[in-house]
Amino acid sequence: MFTGTVFDLKQQNVLTPDALDFRFNTQAGEARVRGLELEAKASLTDSLDIVASYAAMNSRFTKANANAAGVGIVGNELPFVPRQQASAWLDYTIRTGDWAGLGLGAGVRYIGVSVGDNANLYRTPVVTLVDAALRYDFGYRYPTLKGVDLALNATNLFDKTYVTTCIAATGCFYGNRQTILATLRYRW
Repeated sequence: MFTGTVFDLKQQNVLTPDALDFRFNTQAGEARVRGLELEAKASLTDSLDIVASYAAMNSRFTKANANAAGVGIVGNELPFVPRQQASAWLDYTIRTGDWAGLGLGAGVRYIGVSVGDNANLYRTPVVTLVDAALRYDFGYRYPTLKGVDLALNATNLFDKTYVTTCIAATGCFYGNRQTILATLRYRW
């Protein structure tokens, strides 16, 4: 399956500096985001699936008040909107034999450059992260346990240190460290 979307979004009433008082903002701005999103899903074999996606976005302020110093942000990028994002995930499930019900997955996420403030002074660098999963569906081997599965998911598998947001010279924030989550669930 392959899907694609082209979009041109416009948002009104975006916060912009209040021309009368620099300490406040007013809902008088406008922003536009144009982009493309692509996604593909395929079963490469009976046991191996792949999911991949890509998004490219161009964001801009199209209307805004100037700040108290008379500096405007029209034409600047919107904060926290990556220019590009991509991901791919492979998932393998053993369907027969002694290990039937065991599944393994691994993937990579790419997050492109984004700005952290309306003035576009601060940028976050590109980051690529690796995730992984291990799961077992008890119903394959034990029919009475149909619907019970155990999963172990790891995000940022290699515990990469990265910055997600920079809103000021002293206001940068790190992304999530390695997270490993175990779940036991029953679906009926």
